[in-house]
This record gives sequence, C-alpha cells and structure tokens, in this order.
Amino acid sequence: MEKNKSVNEEQFQKLNKGDKNKYVKEWSCECGECGKKWAYLDSVEKEMKRQVTGNALMGLGMCCNPCVTLSTSNANTQLSKQMKELKQCPECKSSNAQCKARYFSK
Repeated sequence: MEKNKSVNEEQFQKLNKGDKNKYVKEWSCECGECGKKWAYLDSVEKEMKRQVTGNALMGLGMCCNPCVTLSTSNANTQLSKQMKELKQCPECKSSNAQCKARYFSK
C-alpha cells in the first residue's frame, strides 16, 4: 500500500474490516453557491458528537445543580453550532454544499 493512497466510498466498502482500519475518512465539500472547496476529518465531527452525548449524560447526573445543567447546555449549543459550521461554506456561509467521503491511508 502506497503512502497517502486515497479511495472513494465504493472502493472503501469493498475492503475487509482490517484494511478499513488503515484509512482515515475525510469529507471533501464544495459550495453550491460560490464554488469554494474545503475538507474536514470525519473524526472531528465524531468527537464533537461524543462530547454532546457526554455533556447530556453529565447534565442528567447533575439535574439538581442548575449551574452544571446550564453550563452543559451552553457547551452543547456551541458544539452543535460548530458541527453545523463544518458543513457550511467557510467563504459565504451557505449550507448549500455537496460533501463526498474520501478515504486516505494512515
């Protein structure tokens, strides 16, 4: 396997599980309004989702403490905003974007 080899979604799905672990997923996006291209790692979005879930669980455990509930709610609002911004054009802020998964060897 050559370094920085990339495969598309169809090629990736044909790989066995062991080979899939050798790739990192990147979302390559293009704005439908201004044509700007950008990319972000799938792991970034997954980590944000994990943090939202963790904050929600912490808020449940601390339901009697309004300060903790408020702070986790504020953190989740910020994380949700950041997740939305990943899929939004950094140039014109349009959400009219086409994103395709690409996989690169680690």
